[in-house]
Amino acid sequence: MFRRIFLFIITNIAIIVIGTIVLSLIESLFGIDILGTLHTSYVSLAIFALFYGFFASFVSLFLSRWMAKKSYHMQLITEQYLVSASHTERLVYQTVASLAAKNSITMPEVGIYQSPEVNAFATGATRNSSIVAVSSGLLESLQPDEIEGVIAHEMSHILNGDMVTMTLLQGIINAFVIFLSRAIAQILSMSGRNDSG
Repeated sequence: MFRRIFLFIITNIAIIVIGTIVLSLIESLFGIDILGTLHTSYVSLAIFALFYGFFASFVSLFLSRWMAKKSYHMQLITEQYLVSASHTERLVYQTVASLAAKNSITMPEVGIYQSPEVNAFATGATRNSSIVAVSSGLLESLQPDEIEGVIAHEMSHILNGDMVTMTLLQGIINAFVIFLSRAIAQILSMSGRNDSG
């Protein structure tokens, strides 16, 4: 758990640092002043909120596969690993491989992580760069046909590009939260100064 929190904090710090560098480069290349006018211009604040909202979401999307593997200590199922894999692990791999081949996409990585919860998820930046992960609890609790159904559901997320859709929605939500929180803080700050004056 502490490892997951640590990775989450480090990722967010990296996003802020990289985002600030990119935003500074945009300002210098195009001769605009966004950061310097955040307290006086709602247009600058809106640009800032949109940039960080979407930037953070897309960086998180591109890091999602790596983060999932690191956070959950996944055992990746490869063709070499199949020799010693259990029946259910082979079933997961073969179901993913079959659906990937039928839909002409690159075979997603397949990972198993140790957890008593019955859970599965798919993530990745694109259809051809993704991972399907299942918990050991799921493999122990479900029947083979149920496992196939769960894997088919997760593969449908990859095939439909649901991760990108969720990233766009998250970007919009992030932008609104950033804009509204900064705008409210500015209004309260100005109100406080007017009251004290």
